[in-house]
Amino acid sequence: MKKLVIALAISLCLVGLAPAQTPLQPGFSFGFKGGLNIADFSGKDVDTAFRTKAGFALGGLVSYQINNALAVQAEALFTQKGSRIFVKVQGTTLNEWVKLSYIEVPLLLKFFPPMESAVRPILFAGPFLAFKLSFKDKWEYGSQSGNEDITTYREMDAGFAAGGGVDFPVGKGTRMSAEVRFTRGLSTLSKDSAEKGYNAVFAILVQVAFGK
Repeated sequence: MKKLVIALAISLCLVGLAPAQTPLQPGFSFGFKGGLNIADFSGKDVDTAFRTKAGFALGGLVSYQINNALAVQAEALFTQKGSRIFVKVQGTTLNEWVKLSYIEVPLLLKFFPPMESAVRPILFAGPFLAFKLSFKDKWEYGSQSGNEDITTYREMDAGFAAGGGVDFPVGKGTRMSAEVRFTRGLSTLSKDSAEKGYNAVFAILVQVAFGK
């Protein structure tokens, strides 16, 4: 993961060395994106035994380029969230995976700083809604194991997403981008809103879009 972040940072530093840009034309584009999730829980009521859990995100998008600097993008992503526990209990290792699968729908405002380069940095932010597909609690403790449905979590999450990356052309009418994104739920995980625990995900995503 660190190598991917370093590569993205290097790309941003080399933006000024790329060929002169073609202005982004107003209009719609459609595409797909996917990548790696590093998920965890955050909040004052989250047990300190929870650790990050890897997953993935994959889905489609529609984007409208307003002008050379601004675009609005809606996405529909299958995304894996949750967390993991790995602790010793009375000399025996407890492994537990909280596996939360959602359809997540972000609506993002994207900003492309004007630069004399075909490779352009992107900054973006916006809200999202996420809808439950499957909530599972899988655990292993010595010779015992289980895989159970979680019924105490809310079936819908809402929050915000923000991040940045680089965007560049890969052919006529086709653009590709790489981004890092942080999403944070604002709805408590538990149906008991007094328990302050929330979804938090750091993602590294690649996008391909076709249009003007």
